[in-house]
Amino acid sequence: MEQLSGRQRAADVVVAVLVAAVGLAEIWVPFDSRSGDGSNWVSSVGVLLFAATALVLRRARPWWALAGLLVWSLLGMAFGAGHMHLLFFGQLVPVMILAFTIARHGRGRYLWVASAAVVAFITLADLFVPLLSKPSELIFHWTGIALVWITGRGLRVAADRAAAEAVRAHIAETTSRQQALAAISQERARIARELHDIVAHSVGVIVVQAGAAEQAVEDDPEFTRRALAAIRGTGSDALNEMRRLVGMLREADVDGALAPQPGIASLPELVESVRGSGVDVRLEVTGEAPTLPAGLDLTVYRIVQEALTNIRRHSRSTSAEAGPGLPGRRPRDLGQRRRTRPQPRTRSRPRAARNARAGGPLRRRRRGRPRRRRLPSPRGAAAGEGVSPMAEPATLTVLIVDDQELVRIGFRLIVERAGFSVVGEAGDGLVAVEAARELRPEVILMDIRMPRLDGVEATRRVMQLAPPVPKVLVLTTFDLDEYVYEAIRAGAAGFLLKDVPPEDLVHAIRVVARGEAMLAPSLITRLLEQYTSRPRAGSPPAVLSGLTDRELDVVRLVARGMSNAEIGGLLFLSEATVKTYLSRLLTKLGLRDRLQVAVLAYRTGLVQAGD
Repeated sequence: MEQLSGRQRAADVVVAVLVAAVGLAEIWVPFDSRSGDGSNWVSSVGVLLFAATALVLRRARPWWALAGLLVWSLLGMAFGAGHMHLLFFGQLVPVMILAFTIARHGRGRYLWVASAAVVAFITLADLFVPLLSKPSELIFHWTGIALVWITGRGLRVAADRAAAEAVRAHIAETTSRQQALAAISQERARIARELHDIVAHSVGVIVVQAGAAEQAVEDDPEFTRRALAAIRGTGSDALNEMRRLVGMLREADVDGALAPQPGIASLPELVESVRGSGVDVRLEVTGEAPTLPAGLDLTVYRIVQEALTNIRRHSRSTSAEAGPGLPGRRPRDLGQRRRTRPQPRTRSRPRAARNARAGGPLRRRRRGRPRRRRLPSPRGAAAGEGVSPMAEPATLTVLIVDDQELVRIGFRLIVERAGFSVVGEAGDGLVAVEAARELRPEVILMDIRMPRLDGVEATRRVMQLAPPVPKVLVLTTFDLDEYVYEAIRAGAAGFLLKDVPPEDLVHAIRVVARGEAMLAPSLITRLLEQYTSRPRAGSPPAVLSGLTDRELDVVRLVARGMSNAEIGGLLFLSEATVKTYLSRLLTKLGLRDRLQVAVLAYRTGLVQAGD
């Protein structure tokens, strides 16, 4: 038998008490002329109490309860305890209840032995108890026994069937889960291999181009610029590919914002990138490129990419051949198996001219020696004082926050080149908050994923500093939607990717410093798509109900990305008046910047995408 719960035990006690109570009541309350006189009440109470005890144990100890009740009932009938009320409530009813319990919960031979014992008991009672031999009594108790037994077995069969269905469903679910996990593992392994190909290829190209740029930085500035452009392009392509893979792993639909998957059609670009790293690659295409499924198309591209990467990394050759129209062929090593020493390069004319102006050859500065002052180029001299054309007065202070030192160095070069002042750097969110409190920068370049405190929480804490609060421009590697939304909610004024071109980064710093918002175009598209399906508000929502009509117009135009000057031109207001309206809006709505105003306009349905 199964383990009983407290509720089941209580139910058994209630059934036993009810049967005993009705039996005791029949002793004193006359149902017919043969009962109700109270005679032999001691023996009657004993019979009923024994039957009640058997009913209490009917599920906890069913076999012992049934055996004891049958033996007790047979002894009672043998010694003349044949009153009808005792036969019915002290013997027949408890036996029927026990028969139901055995049929409902019994299994195997114990079920059939118990059923045979009940049938034998009823048969003996019919033979030796005159009160039970009447036709009406025979029909009653045999019909009752049959009904309770059939009902019990029916419930048992239904329970077994339900349990079997549950087991099959569990097995099917487990199998399906295992298959899904296996499929996920295979897909992740495929993506890992693909990621390896991307990183290996891109890093190989970057290393070769960086080495070439290092050699040519003084002698051939034009080649150096081309090499650096190739490095930046290769890095951007690799980041786009990794973002696509991250999106696949996270089941996020970000393909529209990223570059399409490469395939056979992308092989010429791949060959050009490898050729730019110094390997002579010849691409031979015979006939038209076949149309392949997306997965197979990508696989062909990755095979060629990995083969070329291996040639560049492990082979001493200087040429290779790849042919997508040549079935069964692999990229071949066509070069000589020895590395030739490059011919010495002649000094370029710009280098010679600088040497002439300096009165002798300029050499690289060794460690520990003072740096020579650079000579102003002709362009710088014409502009005045040798200042770079990109430079401007250092009136804007910037704090750079990133856990990677090389990234901070790169951003610092870009920011200082633009004429801004870098007042400090931080490697995690906690240090960034303290630096913002002490240094009071105007703009903070904030990374997202950092140790101790992430960029979102750091931005939230920076927004709680005493005025003037710095403008936070978030820079991250992956444009995941949850990063964007959380950063905006935390109070960030902009969100860009780390591979953004330097001129765009400089422009974004200026924009957020003016109090405006700056988002990458792909992020703006996805933010708007979040609110495209929202119903247009027939009237201003409750959160905007306190605004005047002119203030609502300003909100709509801000949400459309217009500047203060453009808003003033449309509403026939001065730019200073528009700024006043914006300050009043931010105070009324409890917002921090224009970006949050735009998000609120789309979220409430005041503005729809496409307006």
